[in-house]
Amino acid sequence: MPVGGHKVPPTAVEFETATVASTISGREVELEGMWNRMFEPRVMTDYGPDGFARLNELDGAQSLEWCYGCGKCVPVCPVDLVGEYGPRKLHRMVQTGGDLLTSDEIWKCTTCANCLRVCPKEVNMIEIMPAVRAEATQQGNVPAELQTVFEQTFRQGNALGANPRRRPAWTKGAGVPVRELPKDPAPVDVLFLVEDYWSYHPRGQEAAQAFARVMTALGIDFAILGAEEKTLGDSQRLAGEQGLFEALMEEMTATLDKYEFTRIVTPDPHAFNALMKEYPKHGHTYEALHYTQLLAPLVGQLEFIGSIDAKVTFHDPCYLGRHNGEYDAPRTLLQAIPGVDLVEMGRCKAAAYCCGGGGGGMWLDGFMSDHVSERLSERRVREAAEAGADILAVCCPYEVSRFSDAGQVHRQREPPGARHRRDARHRDGQPRQGGRVRTIDFGRASAVRSQSVWHALAASMSAGDQPVLSFVQPGSPTCASATTAISPRSTPTTAPRPAFRCCAGWWVVARSTSTATSTSSRSQCRPRRSWPPLDRARRAAGAGCRGAARARRPRRAGRLRRDHARRGEGMGTAPARSTRA
Repeated sequence: MPVGGHKVPPTAVEFETATVASTISGREVELEGMWNRMFEPRVMTDYGPDGFARLNELDGAQSLEWCYGCGKCVPVCPVDLVGEYGPRKLHRMVQTGGDLLTSDEIWKCTTCANCLRVCPKEVNMIEIMPAVRAEATQQGNVPAELQTVFEQTFRQGNALGANPRRRPAWTKGAGVPVRELPKDPAPVDVLFLVEDYWSYHPRGQEAAQAFARVMTALGIDFAILGAEEKTLGDSQRLAGEQGLFEALMEEMTATLDKYEFTRIVTPDPHAFNALMKEYPKHGHTYEALHYTQLLAPLVGQLEFIGSIDAKVTFHDPCYLGRHNGEYDAPRTLLQAIPGVDLVEMGRCKAAAYCCGGGGGGMWLDGFMSDHVSERLSERRVREAAEAGADILAVCCPYEVSRFSDAGQVHRQREPPGARHRRDARHRDGQPRQGGRVRTIDFGRASAVRSQSVWHALAASMSAGDQPVLSFVQPGSPTCASATTAISPRSTPTTAPRPAFRCCAGWWVVARSTSTATSTSSRSQCRPRRSWPPLDRARRAAGAGCRGAARARRPRRAGRLRRDHARRGEGMGTAPARSTRA
């Protein structure tokens, strides 16, 4: 109690044992002295403030010390739901003498900003993680797969390590003219920054082509940088390569200064975040839009001739939603599609769950497999299935491949017979209980008139009113004429010669002009022993699947003989014995 303005601590009277009688039953209970010690003040004396002092020297990492352990961040942390993580746990680790700079813990954070949304002390992991990772990177403490991405970005200007001259290759299949500013440097209204995954990834290229057709149909004057474009490097910055980000920024701003344009449109929320928040810090200000923000005000010009009769749920990208406050534009597009029943997952908008690709997590799947029980994208796909959705719509280039891979795992983990029972219920007219989710990017669509615009899941037309993508059921009369079809697991017998890949339990039939009858094999979607292989573009970026890819290659006979010789085994015949003494 305060006495004379000073707080007087209570006097502790401790006994080895004490007997306490219950006021209800009168029963006596004997307590040991350890029960009494828990009420004494406990002062931490085993560790000093050196850990936080070291972090406070890093620009941006000071706020970790502000944590007072309320724990609000832990339940909303997406990584903690599949592992053990959270800002409070990192604070405790540093508080008890742990070295954050050499720990694997710094690479688990996806910088989704959900913890910052609820933190009363504003412990900002969006500033802490890049600062700590930058120091760890300078010391050489970087996961190997992430180091590979850094090197590829430095050499080629993109995270996939692809040839910069191939950046405009997607324009050949767009069906409309796409102007490249290096070849035609006239002023332009919209500068379309395609970024890496829409430039090189096969599914991203389809989205870029559809988006180009949409802008052409709307009469938008747009152009691209072609081979002169480099990634804006926001993901690399969040992963710890601040120097690489600044170098990319200098090169890109020098390129942008050569041309006249009104605004920049990009499909990548990370690139959008860089243009909105990071570039202005260095004196480079541009009018930037995410491509859904460009299309949402024009939704009234759409004239749909078809409908998508399905339940659709939307995944909010962290760097479009929580970081930059855009939740309405994608939903405006989805709600305009005839027949679409938009349903929300339990975690949506400001409280949306993370896909796991932010903060460099796109290239850390191999690393994260040792630290979490399941990938964040796998859990998100389950949430979409539990919401009863047929289609999981996304508007971030990272999420198409992430959710497609996660969908394969979700189907593999179903109990035996679950899929057949669910499909039987659906055939009988009963509501489906989740489990089958198509992951469709906003760049993939079905049919609208060429005078209208392409739209999320509702389709784009080529110059001759021929549908570029249509969603049909097996046996549908339109299935034979569709250039691309997405159908349930049983493939249509009249589909044009397809190239199959399993997308969240749905067969995706790639574009083909041949009329040959399709033949498929269930082995193309066989279960994997552990994590499913990532697609070729992400494997090329060093996503931890090179060992698995090598393991699936047929081994040459010579190598087999050498291996058997080392183990003292034969290959059908006994090894020749030496005649030397």
